[in-house]
Amino acid sequence: MLMKSAEIPQTISTFRNLRNLKQLSLILQPGLFQLGSVVNILKATPLLEELEIMVFSTSIHLGIDMNSGFPHSHLRSVQIRNCHGTLYEIEFAILILKMATKLEKMVIDPLGKFYKCDGSWVVEEPYCCYDKSYELRNVDVDGVPHLWKRRVRAHIREKLEVVMTDAQVIIL
Repeated sequence: MLMKSAEIPQTISTFRNLRNLKQLSLILQPGLFQLGSVVNILKATPLLEELEIMVFSTSIHLGIDMNSGFPHSHLRSVQIRNCHGTLYEIEFAILILKMATKLEKMVIDPLGKFYKCDGSWVVEEPYCCYDKSYELRNVDVDGVPHLWKRRVRAHIREKLEVVMTDAQVIIL
């Protein structure tokens, strides 16, 4: 389902017709959202099984109390794309791991996935908060910057290990 909106509504009633939604992809653009707003979508889509989020900002904020979660018993798979390993992205991942009681897999990916308007998708090198010239000179064959692999991946893994979960957490 594709929804185009300036910002994610804060009221659940806006999503009344989405109750039976099973799969959702969200592209969250800079300045137009709080990651915590996604929790409102999860509340409104109790049967959602697959969630993919692509984040397009390094200056986002969570915008929700970390203790305001609720159990979501159908969410099985979550992908967080174009992830930079910011504090808020990590807190959001922790919140999802705590909320999604039946979560089987969470994938955190530094690469973005872009629709080409011809029916296909392309995975491209991430927009990152560190020096772009460094990134271009120090990229592996798979397009992932060395800095991500050396520091950010380990940092995210360390922070997520505090959550007790049966879900497989994959940090690419």
